[in-house]
Amino acid sequence: MVKTAVVTGCAKGIGQACVFELARAGYHVHIWDNDLDAAEQTAEAVVKEGGAAGAQHVDVSDGNSVDNARDVLDRSTPASVLVNSAGILSLTPIQNLDLAVWDRVQSINLRGPLVCIQALVDGMQENRSGVIINIVSNVVVAARMYNAAYSSAKAGLLALTQVLALELAEHNIRVNAVSPGSTRTALMDTYDQEMMDGILKGDLNKFRIGIPLGRFAETADHAKLVGFLASEDAKHITGQNIIVDGGQTLA
Repeated sequence: MVKTAVVTGCAKGIGQACVFELARAGYHVHIWDNDLDAAEQTAEAVVKEGGAAGAQHVDVSDGNSVDNARDVLDRSTPASVLVNSAGILSLTPIQNLDLAVWDRVQSINLRGPLVCIQALVDGMQENRSGVIINIVSNVVVAARMYNAAYSSAKAGLLALTQVLALELAEHNIRVNAVSPGSTRTALMDTYDQEMMDGILKGDLNKFRIGIPLGRFAETADHAKLVGFLASEDAKHITGQNIIVDGGQTLA
């Protein structure tokens, strides 16, 4: 039987690394992203590696968009793994935080995972098997300045993870969270050296904490964990939030 996985927000960054990791594990990966061109490029790269992947334009906050993508799955095989990686970030002091920005961050980072879970969970329940992995963030255990919208959404996603782990356990569906720390992605290319040093070494006024292991995470650090949580090796792990941050939250 073909193993099917859905990864959202995976045209680049951590989500993209998860696509390659799951494809190498034998999954046919469905890439759901609002950037179809980039998603198709990722799918093509997976196929060139010998894996199986397809791309669809999906707005995870839009139930109709997600349902249409789900219907494509139903014509092949239900998803046994869902990785909710789609997310956006806004760093804004609270007095300047526009409510439209707040709503957009909540819509993608919290509503989006819920919409995707609701769309796919019936198939998992029918098969009495499934894995849901939510990409959260270490901000849920270590506050960052100017990060109210993102941190609030990710805290809600962690709570959703834990509630659903309880709710879906009777259907043999495992639900876990992976919480990355500071990671080398395209966003980091926009940082100046002062900001990079502040994150690595710690600056209470700006970034609060450093990274004891002395390096930023790579996207593969998180993808490897996602691959493990999706596998049978993790069959007795549910409701957990695993932090991958080089000790960033210890300081």
